[in-house]
Amino acid sequence: MLKLPAFKHFQFGDGSTATVFQDDAMFWKFYVIPGFPSVRLINKNGSTSGNPGEEEFEDDESGDPVFMLIKYLLSDESREENPELPRGGGYMVFDSELRVKNRHLKTIKEDLEKYISGEYNRLKNLPNRERTLTANAIRNDVIGEHWKQTGHEGTPRASSQTGFTSSLTIPSSNAPETPLPTEAPPVIFAEPLWKEGKVTMNAPEAPGLVNGKIGERPASMLGNFVASFSLDLTTDGATFMEKTLVGESGVGATDLSPIQIVYQLVMLAKLPPATLYIHYNTQEVYHAVQELFHEHHNCSDDYFTSESMVSTAIEAGLITVKIDMGGVTDDEIQQMMMQQAMSFIQQTLAERLADKEQAPLEEWATEDVAESSQEVYRLKRVTEVDMTDFTMTLDFHPTVEYKIAPQGTLATFFRDRTDMDKFVRVVDLEDRFFKTLDLKARAFAQWQEDEIAFVELEVKYDQGGDLKTKTFTFTPTETEPQEWDPSLVEGKREYEYRWRVGFEGREAGDWSRWQKETTRNLNVSVETPGKLNVEVTGAGLDFKDIFNAVLVHLRYEDSANDVPLAGQSVLLTADRGSGNWNRNLFAPFEKPIEYRVEYLLTNGTVVETPWQKTDGPTQNILIAPPDDIDVLNLNILPAGKWGGVIQAIASFIYDDGDYSQDQQFRFTKPDEFKQWNVLLRKPDFRKFQYKVLATFENGDTQETDWFVRESDQAVPIQIKGPPRLDVTLSCPTHDFAGVPLVKVDLDYDDPEGTSETDSFTFQKLSDVHKWSLPIREAGPRSYRYRVTYYPLEGDPVARAWQVTEEETLIIHRYEVPKVGAEFKPMFQNFTLTPAVEVTLKYSDPQRGIHESETLIFTDKTAQSWFEVVPDSAIKTYDMIVTWYYEDGSQQSSTPVTLDKPVVLLPKPPAQQS
Repeated sequence: MLKLPAFKHFQFGDGSTATVFQDDAMFWKFYVIPGFPSVRLINKNGSTSGNPGEEEFEDDESGDPVFMLIKYLLSDESREENPELPRGGGYMVFDSELRVKNRHLKTIKEDLEKYISGEYNRLKNLPNRERTLTANAIRNDVIGEHWKQTGHEGTPRASSQTGFTSSLTIPSSNAPETPLPTEAPPVIFAEPLWKEGKVTMNAPEAPGLVNGKIGERPASMLGNFVASFSLDLTTDGATFMEKTLVGESGVGATDLSPIQIVYQLVMLAKLPPATLYIHYNTQEVYHAVQELFHEHHNCSDDYFTSESMVSTAIEAGLITVKIDMGGVTDDEIQQMMMQQAMSFIQQTLAERLADKEQAPLEEWATEDVAESSQEVYRLKRVTEVDMTDFTMTLDFHPTVEYKIAPQGTLATFFRDRTDMDKFVRVVDLEDRFFKTLDLKARAFAQWQEDEIAFVELEVKYDQGGDLKTKTFTFTPTETEPQEWDPSLVEGKREYEYRWRVGFEGREAGDWSRWQKETTRNLNVSVETPGKLNVEVTGAGLDFKDIFNAVLVHLRYEDSANDVPLAGQSVLLTADRGSGNWNRNLFAPFEKPIEYRVEYLLTNGTVVETPWQKTDGPTQNILIAPPDDIDVLNLNILPAGKWGGVIQAIASFIYDDGDYSQDQQFRFTKPDEFKQWNVLLRKPDFRKFQYKVLATFENGDTQETDWFVRESDQAVPIQIKGPPRLDVTLSCPTHDFAGVPLVKVDLDYDDPEGTSETDSFTFQKLSDVHKWSLPIREAGPRSYRYRVTYYPLEGDPVARAWQVTEEETLIIHRYEVPKVGAEFKPMFQNFTLTPAVEVTLKYSDPQRGIHESETLIFTDKTAQSWFEVVPDSAIKTYDMIVTWYYEDGSQQSSTPVTLDKPVVLLPKPPAQQS
């Protein structure tokens, strides 16, 4: 079996690598694994690449890679049939394998033959000494003083001491496990014992390049581990791959591809021989385990896992475990050997002290609950355990599952190849053999509205002297698309068509002229043939106060086009503000429409207009009120303060002595709007009067006297209402990130009236609050307020009470209290004093705050120093400026106390001589 670690690594001049492992029993047997995968090659003789036998090392690099990129363009027919299809795409397939090149394998073989020859001679010359080992084992039963008592016959019992003697012939420690052949053996290359594996492809995955891929395969576990992969590419993806592999001249551009292959394989391997030493006092381990896992409340059997028993005993120092790694330094292999040793100790100790059983049911379990499938260990009784000390020195060759992951970027060996068309194919899927006309004909018409009986469509296809014709007929009940699919002649699609329309009760019309077309979808749209469609709409007609109805009479005639006179009347009312007249003319609509109007007024009279004509043909006629009627037009809208108003009733009266009209309007919101139009019998008399009655939520009412007004106008419904103080509060510029909560306390006090307090909180910029309270008619309108800020850090900050009469109260942004300034060295001469030092100190003994900072200026860049302090803390700081002159001397200013937020550093003093 293959043994670890690797025997030797090979690096070849072309960049290839290989790792050689040796067999654990036959020193002339080896396992060669390549360092990275490669594309599978087909040799010139037609065979695929593979590792040769002992005498076969011919050149295996001149074959073709198993690689194909197909870039295809979909046919126009397919894309017209299915518009969702792309322009084309690509499909790429290739094989990867794990293989050592034959010439490299030859080099490896030659190197190993030298090693085998030397190793064979070394082993052959070793003395074949044998040793005989005699072992005496004596065991004392330590259960108690029972053995010292006399037996039933009164004679002494048998001795508690028992034992045995055994002899073993041991070969020399240097002797090989397999007998040496009579002569130096040849190199044998073998396959590892593979357990499992998979192969993964990493390729571009951008949605614009790849539609799908087969990116993972199970490892074949045979031969060179050939794995096949494929990529379904988009149009851009196919071009991307093509331009990556093929140069502009059509010659191979690179030996690499944008594809990485990773083999993940698991094989059985022998770890290097190791020596395991184990020693423990059975009694101590037994009683320790019993004490640890025994449940004293019910004295039931003790259950545990072997892992918990061994780990507990080792941590307590009851078991001595030592492993001689035999010179192995690889951390991963050492960890594997330690795991094997611990597994052996667990098994040995568990078999000595416990019996394996199924885990017992939980206390809450019933017979309906199935037993747990978990296996646990039950501690044996004292009388069942061999209490002798246990000591063992064991040489072991553990077998493990060893994982390897050869990987690399796939090489295709295309560089400078001129036969790239074997590997990269560009395919146009247009094929004349499958091309047909594939014509779908449709007729679009307003069948019912235009009274169309049928549409007849005639198509002819004439190519190469072969004339084919087809007639399609569409009716109001047969409007679905109709198909015609003759084969194309020489791939040409051009055909000709014409059509005509038949109307109900009339003869079929003339054929249209022949037209040429190539499209697969032939759509014929039938226009409305000379149809009159006019809409009559009332404009500014007051059907509430002025008109009961308006009757519009219409007529149309065109003798030049054989259109006889015909007419229709349209009635306009409050419920029907417009009406239509539709008439099929079967001729061009070219003449104006004649109409006259009858106005039925609310006072019982009728006003008629004479026949008149529109300005040419039109589809809309607007009917306006007649000019010879007089109307008083009033627009009524609320005004004043509407806070607390339930409703307001405005009563209007018009009376000319012989004719009178009255109306009432109800308002509940200040944004309502009403209109009153009064039809006058005496045009010169335009006076009217009105009054307002309003009710309020507090139970008050307000009723005005009659107001007299004259002529058309806007009438304000003025509501005074009971006196109130209305205040709007907002916080539009506050920084809620640093101060998430702001509270505003409000207080109103009228010594002769009522007093009221309230509080509002703000947590975001959009918060707006309203404060409204009733006050005396002559009461004060001033109030006071206090703002409290709640910063994220520190105590709440409450501002002093302030008095105001503002009805819009803006809460100012909270400024974090801080001390310090921005220091500007604009007056410094850094040629004279290359460095200027500013020493700053802040002290607030009452709060135990002491801060200091030093700023160094070497150019005229301003610097800032600020310290956040409590709101009521001292806001002054001390400053000392030190100038460092070019000759190494220095001078400092007198300390000054400042509270400025911006400081201009003073000029340097004259240098002392």
